[in-house]
Amino acid sequence: MAPSLQYDSLTEAYCDAFSTLLAEVFAAGEPLARCLDISTEEICEVMTDLCQTTEFHRHSIIALYDGQLVAGLLAGDFLTPKPEEDHPVQALLKELSADFRQHHSLERGQCLSIMELACHPQHGGQGISQQLIKRALTQAAEHGFTQAIAEATGRVSQYLFKEKFGFAKLNEIAYRDFHWHGQMPFAASTEHPTIEFLHKTL
Repeated sequence: MAPSLQYDSLTEAYCDAFSTLLAEVFAAGEPLARCLDISTEEICEVMTDLCQTTEFHRHSIIALYDGQLVAGLLAGDFLTPKPEEDHPVQALLKELSADFRQHHSLERGQCLSIMELACHPQHGGQGISQQLIKRALTQAAEHGFTQAIAEATGRVSQYLFKEKFGFAKLNEIAYRDFHWHGQMPFAASTEHPTIEFLHKTL
């Protein structure tokens, strides 16, 4: 029997494999990671902490090919507390979402946050990422969520969420305009000029 592609919820058994995949994909092409020259090991450590949070297992989806993890989407409740660090990435995301937080009175279980999305390069171009997003949004709506947001860091993800799934841009920050402690940590990102805060009503 030929190998088949299967989709399933993230479980603890796949946390390590998913964290490694996220780290490898992001270290190679994520604008924020490339600007800061963050190592694969550093990214993997952060992703492992996120993936092992049981809260995220309910909303995260993985893709398996012949039993091997080849792609995944990490998602959770927008109001789930995240680590407070004095780090440029955290500062950028906090500034990006500030207006949304200020003008939307949310309760837990209302807004899904799609945080990370990665697909192994050998399995790109097969529509796997779109299937992951579609399944995550459908599952969230079934669980009573009424909204979804995504922080899209590059042109590809921005196109995917807006053109394929109808997300609307609520805010954006040009990397060259972002300052952190008197520095411009993401100014070198010219191929991907902005990060966008995207929103969709489910």
